[in-house]
Amino acid sequence: MVGHMERRIANRLQLINWSLVAGCALALCIGLAVTTFTLEGLMTTEVLTAPALAVAGLWLMLRGWGERPAFAMLAFAQMSCFVIFAVPLSYIGLGAGMPLQDGMSAFASRAVLR
Repeated sequence: MVGHMERRIANRLQLINWSLVAGCALALCIGLAVTTFTLEGLMTTEVLTAPALAVAGLWLMLRGWGERPAFAMLAFAQMSCFVIFAVPLSYIGLGAGMPLQDGMSAFASRAVLR
């Protein structure tokens, strides 16, 4: 059984992580609203997997006996959501003429590749 303090820490991490996921979703919605980019048929597997993992993880959390597997499922759901949002956001950014990387990351990439 997971202790009370561990459960509180896990709930705080979930809140922070889902807030970041919601921020990415908001950025994607804004990007879709101001551009002509559409999301027709993109990543159907990820779009179905992320909510399924989230629902299964939340169900296990509510049952009280599967906190650790539930936390892992929710973590994978969050990562899937970031992939779902990041791919269209990168296309929107490229369409707007934004660089894929800034000067600092380009410098770091060149330093690593030498």
